[in-house]
Amino acid sequence: MARLVHGFHLTKKRKHKITTFFLLFFILAIIITISISAGDSLGLLIQALCLSLFRLIFAYLISLFVAVLIAISINNSKLGDSLIPIFDLMQNLPSFALIPLFVFYFGYTSLMTIIFAATSILWPILFYVLHALKTADKDQENAARIFGAHGLKKILFFSLPVAFPAIITGSIVGFSIGWEAVIGVEIIGLSTGIGPFLNNDNSSSMHNKTLILGISALLVVVFLINRLVWMPLLKKTQLYAN
Repeated sequence: MARLVHGFHLTKKRKHKITTFFLLFFILAIIITISISAGDSLGLLIQALCLSLFRLIFAYLISLFVAVLIAISINNSKLGDSLIPIFDLMQNLPSFALIPLFVFYFGYTSLMTIIFAATSILWPILFYVLHALKTADKDQENAARIFGAHGLKKILFFSLPVAFPAIITGSIVGFSIGWEAVIGVEIIGLSTGIGPFLNNDNSSSMHNKTLILGISALLVVVFLINRLVWMPLLKKTQLYAN
């Protein structure tokens, strides 16, 4: 019976890989076909994607640092208990409703896009990490103190390892939210990035081609990030499981 179950899982996994391969191959074929007929669109697409991805990664790194710093700082403190309801209220505010505020201070610039995306990515990472720290095994925390884990040592050898799975999970959620934030701002007010590429004002036939090209390329980029970055990190989180 165990062999049958194991064989079923192997077959299911193999079918999933084959399906994923053919789907990716099909998308790449679409990109190549449209690129041939759309002239220099592929070069413009690569530039636009690289710029948007740069904005997203920069925003993610900022939000990751800020979220982990806040979570560790306010954990096990009365101030933290008071701030959590405020953070919860802020994360439920419709993010795009705040765009006029960001535009007022920063204008429609790359900096504004990065800061706006960072404020959107911040919340899932912050709340996942806070939950992980607050539900951590108190015996392990006490043992860490006994062995001299205080201050920076406690952060490096207890807090960060405990929060690592939550950091990865929150990052995956936040990164997807960040894509929406970056592309949304680009479509609304910028002339560079993948957003304007998807929202170009060319003739109808060319617009359809570039739209399909841009969406297909986005699917490939998202797939590669998931497979090459998030999946290995998710597997690594098993080492930190309690």
